[in-house]
Amino acid sequence: MSLKEKIEYIVMYYKWPILGICAAIGLMVFLVVHFCFPAKKPEFSCALINQRIDYGRDCELESDFANESGIDLRYVDIDSDYNISYPGHELEDANTGIFDKFFIRYSNGEFDAIITTVDFAKYCQSVGAVYKSMDEYDTKGLSVYDEDGISGIDISDTGLMDSLDNKDDEKLIVVFPTEGRHHEACQKFINFILKNT
Repeated sequence: MSLKEKIEYIVMYYKWPILGICAAIGLMVFLVVHFCFPAKKPEFSCALINQRIDYGRDCELESDFANESGIDLRYVDIDSDYNISYPGHELEDANTGIFDKFFIRYSNGEFDAIITTVDFAKYCQSVGAVYKSMDEYDTKGLSVYDEDGISGIDISDTGLMDSLDNKDDEKLIVVFPTEGRHHEACQKFINFILKNT
């Protein structure tokens, strides 16, 4: 048999077993990588609620904050993919899946900070959200919002507002959920806001 005939013979009679073995090897490699080398979780995660979805701006904020804080850029997550309707505030482009995604991530303690309106912070509080007191942080003269159990930083007069879309002229605040895990990174974010004032 010539080389060409041998290849044709192998392809004709052993094609499926070879593909099965390749698929099994690929699956094993995937499982080993997935379970032995899991992706590292962010060292700081911030959600921008009901802001213009702008991934370019989000990446720029991540980069600026990473440079300022010394946290590796790969472990900073600032995401504006949260256009959420809630009672009293209906959005045309809201997605119920995003609503569920936000509250699942919130309850899992995945958010260290949330940039939101006071109204949405109150809604979250009505469904069980609790925010850290600003007394836990060094706010260094930033304007603190502290009413009805909602404690956060009023960013209305900071440079951060230049990046955000506040079409309703509502007060925007940064709140820090008690479930958040990275207290030190939150202080670095407060310092970042201060430097952009």
